[in-house]
Amino acid sequence: MLKRILLCTCTFFSAASFTPAVAQNVYKKVTDGIIVKLPKKSAQDAGLLRLQVISDKIIHVTATPESSFSTSKSLMAIDGAKSPVSWSVVQKGNQLLLSTSSVITHVLLPQGTVSFTDKANKLILGESADRTFLPVSNNGESSYHIVQSFNSPADEAIYGLGQHQNGIVNFKNQHLELFQNNTEVAVPFLVSSKNYGILWDNYSLTKFGDIRDYQSISGLKLFAADGS
Repeated sequence: MLKRILLCTCTFFSAASFTPAVAQNVYKKVTDGIIVKLPKKSAQDAGLLRLQVISDKIIHVTATPESSFSTSKSLMAIDGAKSPVSWSVVQKGNQLLLSTSSVITHVLLPQGTVSFTDKANKLILGESADRTFLPVSNNGESSYHIVQSFNSPADEAIYGLGQHQNGIVNFKNQHLELFQNNTEVAVPFLVSSKNYGILWDNYSLTKFGDIRDYQSISGLKLFAADGS
């Protein structure tokens, strides 16, 4: 499993009004997709989730812990579909299924975790249930530290993420900081050997892979082969 792939955004789309949700009606259809209202157990949880149909193979997923979505335009993602896309949505038990001619997006309720399958119901990509928004302050401006993970099978390779001087091509089980430096170019888009891609629509410093901070070697306990 490849843990802590930070690939989510809480930056845009206009707000929508809701009537009180009931078990059989937890989402609102809009012109280009659906908006799902999620139960918030803490300030770190997303309260709104939006699925926007860009094409029959591209679904834009947006989550926010706020009561509405930001209206700021993305600097890297094209707004909306170039032409109308046929899609449908249905609720089956604890899942919402948004379908196009090529892909089915599953939203597990009430957690709001998202997964994608092909039309034969073969899994393409599944999100882990540990998406969090930790409130932080950056120079007095309120913001969030976002963590999001996806499940990755052992035989998967991960490519992309920009231009880096570490001699690594396959970033599976690797650690990488996406930040612009001399000779380092961060491009928050990855391509999987499983034939899908993820655009992380976020411009902040991002840690990919193992997100734990580096620690001093003095904090480690080292053992010889004989156990000493």
